[in-house]
Amino acid sequence: MPLDVEPILPGEGEIDAALRLAARMLTKYPKAFDIVTGDALYANVRLLNQISLFGLMGELAVSFWSCLDAMETIAEIRPP
Repeated sequence: MPLDVEPILPGEGEIDAALRLAARMLTKYPKAFDIVTGDALYANVRLLNQISLFGLMGELAVSFWSCLDAMETIAEIRPP
């Protein structure tokens, strides 16, 4: 079940929508996330800076397995 969605408005790209979605989600659910994962498209300084303002880490996932590795690392650093 999705927690939220954000449309890509005419004339903008995914990063613009991702910035709005991240700001809203991280404000609405401040303790729900430890890490934000995305593919190479999301290796964007504006988005990574916004995520870091909320005290989160940004992870660029090459595959499902790298995402799983990142989650295991976070669990070791900050147990649930």
